[in-house]
Amino acid sequence: MKKLLVGAAAAAALIAPGVASADTQGAIDFTYGSNDFSYGDFDNYTLGGGIATDFSHGLRIQLDGSTTTQDWDGSSGSYSHGYAAAHLSGDLGGVNVGGFAGMLNYYGDGGAVYGVEARSSWNALSFDGYLAASDFNDNNYDGTHYGIGAAWFFSPNFALTGGVERSDINSFTDFEITELSLGGAYQFANNFEVFGEYIDTDGDRSSGTDYDGETLQIGLRMNIGGGTLQDNANGGLWGAARDISETYSRW
Repeated sequence: MKKLLVGAAAAAALIAPGVASADTQGAIDFTYGSNDFSYGDFDNYTLGGGIATDFSHGLRIQLDGSTTTQDWDGSSGSYSHGYAAAHLSGDLGGVNVGGFAGMLNYYGDGGAVYGVEARSSWNALSFDGYLAASDFNDNNYDGTHYGIGAAWFFSPNFALTGGVERSDINSFTDFEITELSLGGAYQFANNFEVFGEYIDTDGDRSSGTDYDGETLQIGLRMNIGGGTLQDNANGGLWGAARDISETYSRW
């Protein structure tokens, strides 16, 4: 818990200098996840955050990251996962497009992640997608990742969310991982957001036993310098790098 509090203070210090700027926004969040998998049960505790600001020539730059502590049932120790990434994006006539690159931590293994992402909206519907690759070259595994997400806004601060993500991980045994998600989010007048998500994971192996699992996540996020929840979905922080990091934490 002490490490989490120190991390939260560091994230707040990172974001605070930009709050005064109307062109800068950020977020800090804490998420709890309960995971029930065929290979075992575990709990995740994640502290994350990010900051984005207008750069030049209509471009926007974002820095984000998270750290996860993972506790397995029947184990006395804890494990860690996480990522840190930088994004550069711009608007192409109503469609936001960008690219990102960063670093991954998976059980102490260090890797790289990079890819492209896009998003747009139509009336109450917002949608996004990404295509990315990860490489843990020193540890002999890598992956390709792609996903599509959507949010339907019943009001500017209340949304139903869903998505489909696929990760193909190449190792001594190859994995094809498909994850389906369904959730919701609500932002209060003070810019605090509560959110929840159910994730169904199906992992197919090239050899050995396939696996599956269910994840239930709930969290609290403080949005800083943004607008409504719908504004944040259409022009706020990108989430592809974090999605890939979280997929690895369930691998």
